[in-house]
Amino acid sequence: MSLWILFQQWAVRNFTQLNGRNLLITLLGYSVISWLLLTFAGEDDLTRSFTDFVYYLFVTASTVGYGDMSPTTTMGKWVASLFVIPGGLDYLPWGSGVSPASLFTIGKAVCWENGVSK
Repeated sequence: MSLWILFQQWAVRNFTQLNGRNLLITLLGYSVISWLLLTFAGEDDLTRSFTDFVYYLFVTASTVGYGDMSPTTTMGKWVASLFVIPGGLDYLPWGSGVSPASLFTIGKAVCWENGVSK
């Protein structure tokens, strides 16, 4: 059995549920891959400082784009347009959907424990 098929089976077993652990793993993976791609693209100003990178990643991924930081190399622009922005657009709805759902579930459990039924 090929390594790719084993990886696919493992991923299906472990990532079919949308929970906090999977969101954290996805966010870390997205961040690391973004950093690696931007580093290989020669975007030293964006990847040198951890704070600057996180700021750039979230501002760009959320498509707010203040314009104070942007890729300067051709490859960096391609990375931002083909990975950072689409990846952020894929990731942000997950986080915004799971957070309210989790809060609702926790609130419901607290009400249940305190005898409040509605």
